[in-house]
Amino acid sequence: MSLTSLIKNRPDITDFLVSRIKEIPKLPKLGRGIFPKTHNFTQIGTAYDYAFRFELLRKYPFAKEERWVAEEGMQLINANPYPFIKKWQRPSLRTLNAARKARQDYYENPTDKNLRNMIDMCFRLVHLDTVYREFRVPVGQIPDDGLLPGPEKKDISDVVAMLRNSEKFMDSERFSESSLIALNPTFGPYSELVGGADADIITSSSLIDLKTSSHPSIDRNELAQIVGYFMLMQMNDAN
Repeated sequence: MSLTSLIKNRPDITDFLVSRIKEIPKLPKLGRGIFPKTHNFTQIGTAYDYAFRFELLRKYPFAKEERWVAEEGMQLINANPYPFIKKWQRPSLRTLNAARKARQDYYENPTDKNLRNMIDMCFRLVHLDTVYREFRVPVGQIPDDGLLPGPEKKDISDVVAMLRNSEKFMDSERFSESSLIALNPTFGPYSELVGGADADIITSSSLIDLKTSSHPSIDRNELAQIVGYFMLMQMNDAN
């Protein structure tokens, strides 16, 4: 069971993790938000996670990148014999390769067009995350381009705007003065205790979990998740 599911289904564990926090943080002052143009909220959030980490790696090339969750999803597809799942093997591999190329093209020439192409591929990677986390493959026919299904143009524009709004945070001392930036880090054997837990970003001074929401708030489950990651990190570091 994943850490998120464990927290959701075990209020006692949530209570314990939240009780470890001496002072519950207040919601920070909010800047101008990006209001989504579609209702593809989950896909937008996961695509933004990928795009944010990719952009951090461009800004800070010394950052250490762990294996993508999408690659884990690809492995699950390859290991499954059922025809309705096997048909997505080739599109999945092509999508992973196309995502790497789109990212490299953007790194070498960071134009708006290349940024949008990279974000387009981030949305396609979301399907493989869903395979890994929920074991749910795309429905319907394989698109004509031979890749996993692509996003709506409006969703790409939303993530572009979200990244633009994130530039000040990316350029902050939290990253610029850090000697460590770990992207999508796991916690060694302790990750496997809770379904392969992985955080978004760890720096020299911070454990960062990216959240996107049309109704910003900090709820108990999110606090418990962060504390859970921190405890897993401490146990892994101790060994």
